[in-house]
Amino acid sequence: MTENTRTVLRLKRATVNKVTTPGHFTAKPSQATDKTGNKQHRKNRKKLDRLVLLWPDAFNLENPRPLAIGVDKALAADIECRQLSGAGSLRFSLGLYVHRSAYIKVLAAGGQRYDLNGKPQGEVTAEQQERARAQRKQKTALRTEDAKCA
Repeated sequence: MTENTRTVLRLKRATVNKVTTPGHFTAKPSQATDKTGNKQHRKNRKKLDRLVLLWPDAFNLENPRPLAIGVDKALAADIECRQLSGAGSLRFSLGLYVHRSAYIKVLAAGGQRYDLNGKPQGEVTAEQQERARAQRKQKTALRTEDAKCA
């Protein structure tokens, strides 16, 4: 009989004498984090946009205003009242909003605080302003430190 000359399909590719030495990497780890960072940024932006869409009187990405103390509880109650899905995501979005540098800058400036309906409710105290200024300093220090490392 004749010998079978067909090629055999394999699941694993044959290696081509590739020798890796310790400390030798083929791909930079920073490249992978750049793509995931951009994807995460887009996801966070969508969450913030949803927050602005649902409560336009309270949340504004271009011109943020200080939120009233306890707005998280009012937000949770409103979510339950409206029967909105994704309550955890909306609470996370609130955290994203209040940790933005633009919001911290406005908080450091002081002024009125606003509730979910956009009505004034209290003022930013001097202690809260000082804490916001310290937070801004810390963020700028981290940015300059990161810029030096890059």
